[in-house]
Amino acid sequence: MTTPVPRTWPPLLKQLIAGTDRVWESINGADSWYPNSPDLTKGTLGDRSYIDQLDYAPTTNGNAIVGTNDGNVQYGFGLGTGTAGTATWVNVTGGNAKLPNRPIQDVAISPQNALVGYAAVGGFNENTTKTPGHVFQLTCTTFCNTYTWVNKSGNLPNIPANAVAVNPNVPKQVFVGTDWGLYYTNDITATTPTWLHYQDGLPNTMIWSFSIDRGATTLAVFTRARGAWAIPLPTQSATHSSVNGDVRARVDARSRNLGCAGLSLLFGPARLCRRASHAGKVAGRPRRADLGRTR
Repeated sequence: MTTPVPRTWPPLLKQLIAGTDRVWESINGADSWYPNSPDLTKGTLGDRSYIDQLDYAPTTNGNAIVGTNDGNVQYGFGLGTGTAGTATWVNVTGGNAKLPNRPIQDVAISPQNALVGYAAVGGFNENTTKTPGHVFQLTCTTFCNTYTWVNKSGNLPNIPANAVAVNPNVPKQVFVGTDWGLYYTNDITATTPTWLHYQDGLPNTMIWSFSIDRGATTLAVFTRARGAWAIPLPTQSATHSSVNGDVRARVDARSRNLGCAGLSLLFGPARLCRRASHAGKVAGRPRRADLGRTR
């Protein structure tokens, strides 16, 4: 079973979640774990039905979102209690009527609203001709009693989307990592968002994962075979919120031109770097090296 790299809830760095086909939680820095969900997958892909990615809400330790390799998205409430099986999970997949029944490569919760989430969808539109798209926005009412999905793919190319992140400083700005590099929109609220291809020093390569530091100054971009990269995040006070800065630094584990010390300078304590450096491969399947989304 493949397990995504654990995610921490930002203010309480000892609280983590990790996924198999269930969500496992720790409130003591991974000294011990307890299951806090049932099987959240469809179970239609045999041993390939697993949680692909999961994320805490940045504003509360009680909410989390999960995306599975067999096309499910589940929203969790009541995490962080320290007791197994106490979280409530809502399947917001909606029978894949709007959300494509393809691998959900990444999920994220808005830093501004814990009831708004995003899903990055892999595969190609030809795999699900009646439900095309690669980036979707989820809006829930209280406890996801009702919810809606909106296709926000806009002018994105028809290639797998592997990562999604929201700029905490600019609520309308969303980043997507694809098989052909980094894209971003300055207005995710538009009916058909315009996505821009970021190419200022960043190679057009497969992007596996994102991370944003706790101070919301930097977007870390983790690629497949082309190292890790750091890009300055625009701020709300900027005259233009477009991502117009060059890549700040490249963090390449092979050449060690910055290494763990460089990551520590960009993202804080070195233990985050250590956690990333151990990620590479789990259960025989290459995985993304991910620092987790912290504020």
